[in-house]
Amino acid sequence: PICCFTNYAESPFVNLINKLQPASNSEAIVLGHFASQLLDEQIHQLPADHTYAQSVADFFRDHAISLLTADVGRDFHDEARRQQDHIRKAIGHSLPEALHRFDPREGIVEPSFFSEMLGLQGRMDYLQLDFKVLLEQKSGKGDFPYDNFQKPRHREEHYVQLLLYMLLIRYNYRAVYEQNHRELHAFLLYSKYADSLLGLGFAPELVFRALKVRNTLAWTERLYTQPDGFRSILESLTPERLNMKHVDNPLWRNFQQPQLAATLAPIHDASPLERAYYFRFLTFIANEHMLSKLGNKTKENSGFASKWHDSLDEKLLAGNIYDRLSLLPPEPGPEGDIRTLTLEFSETADNDMSNFRKGDIVILYPYDVGDEPDVRRTMVFRCTISDITASELKLQLRAPQADARAFQHESEKLWAIEHDFMEASYASLYRGMHAFLSAPKERRDLLLLQRQPEVDTSLKLRGDYGAFNTLARYVRQARELFLIIGPPGTGKTSFGLLNTL
Repeated sequence: PICCFTNYAESPFVNLINKLQPASNSEAIVLGHFASQLLDEQIHQLPADHTYAQSVADFFRDHAISLLTADVGRDFHDEARRQQDHIRKAIGHSLPEALHRFDPREGIVEPSFFSEMLGLQGRMDYLQLDFKVLLEQKSGKGDFPYDNFQKPRHREEHYVQLLLYMLLIRYNYRAVYEQNHRELHAFLLYSKYADSLLGLGFAPELVFRALKVRNTLAWTERLYTQPDGFRSILESLTPERLNMKHVDNPLWRNFQQPQLAATLAPIHDASPLERAYYFRFLTFIANEHMLSKLGNKTKENSGFASKWHDSLDEKLLAGNIYDRLSLLPPEPGPEGDIRTLTLEFSETADNDMSNFRKGDIVILYPYDVGDEPDVRRTMVFRCTISDITASELKLQLRAPQADARAFQHESEKLWAIEHDFMEASYASLYRGMHAFLSAPKERRDLLLLQRQPEVDTSLKLRGDYGAFNTLARYVRQARELFLIIGPPGTGKTSFGLLNTL
């Protein structure tokens, strides 16, 4: 629901527009990722000799392409250093002063939760192990007016995100919440601001609105799987229709309205054939997307929802779970943080029956001895399998933890892993279809077979390719595309493709 809240609307159609718009990469987005790393470093309390240059080098290793394509300006590092100072003040001084028992190392970075009842999943920036402190960071602006970036005002969509995280804790961990006497301190950390921490309480009316949007979002996702689902919405959607809050300010007039109009224009301007092709393939993607979540009735153990719909026996027979794992004491990295985990298989585990492979993205979670593993009843760590042996399983944490305390409080429990689902894996498919519709007419006509691809028959070969001379000549003369088709093992790649490069 968070992606459906904006200053101009609370609507699932906002999410639909986000699906279609090209993936953006700007200095602000890159700064947001870097600020998130700086927060993690402060929580980890890295050694004093860890310099800003080292932080930049660490960030570059994972975000080199983003940095190179975002047109980062000269003031990027000045702003990053300011946000680093604000984060240090918030974590090192402001939070400990406000909450005397706050200790950043007594928490977990980016834990994930799933709630079947609420129909929500969430990944929090920071959660204290006793579930009393919740922190969500934002590197951009708060609400207007900005007050010279001294003290932020929360933006409603950010507050909604924090409230839904609070809701996950209150319902998924009701016993712990009640045991803590309903003590839950939730903060937005606007690291762009000098006085960056903003403590916020529960807001039932806003939660109700968020869940209402969540329900309409689920309805539209099912609508898009129907033959005319996308068409019924997108053909009549306009910026004015999306402006449900009737805003009329410079932000709307100069930025948001033109951007929405530019996204919708290719749909309104397309020919009947182009729209038919576009909507048909969008519907196909939406059905694949839905099946990846809910599964296929004709195929057992499919869809992410099988995590709670399937029994443990069904998961074991399908090879979709490793259970009864024992976590070995984590070994700290060079700077004391935990990046890798090793788990031992039980003596009775049949590891050959699983369909896990090196490089798979998985979720790791603990459960009590005597119980069955249930991803809905605990916090989840997202990992990548780095190695599997007959006796051990090695995982790389996607979010390194400050130290072993993140795992020690679960040391008496058993652990399980299951396959993860990446929602973002479908983003490029939706955007790819909209990129087709936004392409030049010549390109659209070529892809829809409305014209022949261009060929320059005057071009000749410069060498002798033996039996591949004819193929190589056709490839050289093709100005736009060339398809090499043949059964497996006939040399399409090893001979055909290599001889035509």
